[in-house]
Amino acid sequence: MVNYFLVILAINIFDSIYLIGTTDFCLDIKLFNSKQYTILEIKMKAIISVFALALLTSCASVVLEPADFAWPIETVLETDGNGFIQDNRYSFSVNVKPLFFAEVNDSSSFKSESVRVIRGEKGYYYMIASGFKNIYLSYAENGQMVIHDIVFVSEFGVDLPAFNQRKPYIELLEGEETLLLLNSDGIKGKE
Repeated sequence: MVNYFLVILAINIFDSIYLIGTTDFCLDIKLFNSKQYTILEIKMKAIISVFALALLTSCASVVLEPADFAWPIETVLETDGNGFIQDNRYSFSVNVKPLFFAEVNDSSSFKSESVRVIRGEKGYYYMIASGFKNIYLSYAENGQMVIHDIVFVSEFGVDLPAFNQRKPYIELLEGEETLLLLNSDGIKGKE
């Protein structure tokens, strides 16, 4: 419906601008009715049409804010035989073979492994697995996970990683020890 009004307004503006340049004092515009308009009326009509067009186009998109996409706790997901992890609670499924290949240069190393995933308040996914040296921050776009950042954690890898939600940060633990706090901008330090 908004598109219909935008087309009518655009035609109205075009007609008004075209007719302003003519020398006739009164003009017959048959777009909406057969009334004759003076040059002043045509100029006012053009100004109102431009204002209405700007108002309608600015209302075309809706932003819902603030929004919080955070998961309250991490999810530990086992890889299947094809390298996918899946969580039905969050309707989440992704192929993690590229993460394992990036960590150990072996795309078959995902077998019998679990991946820890948590989502931050801005909607980024944080992923790590036992033995990983990095945390992978990603976001969903067009049916795929795009890596936003790779955060280095340890040269030797993390044996017992765990995530906690510590708004506005994600806390990475190894056992009971806090290793770091991070968000989509990177590492923020220890608590």
